[in-house]
Amino acid sequence: MMKFSKHKGMGLLVTLLVLSTLAGFASMAFKKAREHLFHVGNYAKHIQALTLAKAGINLARAGLLLDKNKKDDLEEDWHTLSMMTQIAPLPLGNGFLSINITDEERKPNINAMNEKQLIAYFKSLNLKSVKKGDITGLDIVNDAQEIELAHSFLDWTDFDDEKRDEGAESRWYRKDDKKLLVHNQKIATLGEMLWIKGFTKEMLFGKKGNPRLIDLFTIYGSGKINLNTVSQEVLEIFVKQEYEYQAESIAELVLQDRPFETDSEAKAALSRAGLSADLQKMVKVKSEYFKIIAVGIIGDYKSEIEAIVKRTKNSCDILLWKEKEHREKTNLNKKESERGNHE
Repeated sequence: MMKFSKHKGMGLLVTLLVLSTLAGFASMAFKKAREHLFHVGNYAKHIQALTLAKAGINLARAGLLLDKNKKDDLEEDWHTLSMMTQIAPLPLGNGFLSINITDEERKPNINAMNEKQLIAYFKSLNLKSVKKGDITGLDIVNDAQEIELAHSFLDWTDFDDEKRDEGAESRWYRKDDKKLLVHNQKIATLGEMLWIKGFTKEMLFGKKGNPRLIDLFTIYGSGKINLNTVSQEVLEIFVKQEYEYQAESIAELVLQDRPFETDSEAKAALSRAGLSADLQKMVKVKSEYFKIIAVGIIGDYKSEIEAIVKRTKNSCDILLWKEKEHREKTNLNKKESERGNHE
């Protein structure tokens, strides 16, 4: 019977140990290489999807520029393109593209509204703030806030430090833990309203019985609304200022006559509905500012670009640009993730 020496046995043990270590390193290297290729592939999809989205923004801009009509309405080619690609994304190369074009001037520009207009608009919205009672812990609802909201907004955006009756200037914002400086110029985003006295997240995003302010205002345009593109909800808010209980039926009656070819036709429609000259002055039929959301889709990857553009006679300039990336969790993604976790 053959016997191995201790030295030979030790040598075999070392050899096995080295081979085992090398195999482990090889496995780790293979895993790292596979992960690298996986991430490279994902990055390539992201870039392709982003390229499609950029193409969508430019396609929408071209569509807006080609519209040489003296009005904008929901029967225009740019709106048809928007609706079609949302229903069935446009196939391009090895991906798809959807485009959403909306008229920013279908809503009032809060920066352009005066005190009387703000108070009337906020009153029609019936905004309310809700807080917990100190003793009972129950919700305490505070409504009829239109004057406070209007005064606070105007104090935040005007150029002086003179406080309106129910508003707030720098002294109020410096107290307690706020430590804010009054903006003293037009707001740059609707989200900025969360810093202003009286405004709450529930008002901005439609919670606790409030409408969504971010859907009912814009920060672009002259302040007039396009009667051809305005939603019934927004029109009802204006009508409610004069006919509180008939706002829905009057708004429906006005919108039945769309599209209007000229500003005069739009004003005449409001006049026939019995609405005041003040409201008639707030409408038009041609818009300059639009929001474009383009989504490029490659496999399970989506890249989204949101842009605000200003269209003039010969150009469609980009004022705002935001990029977002989305990835849908498919079964393939889950298996890849689970396999990586087990290893």
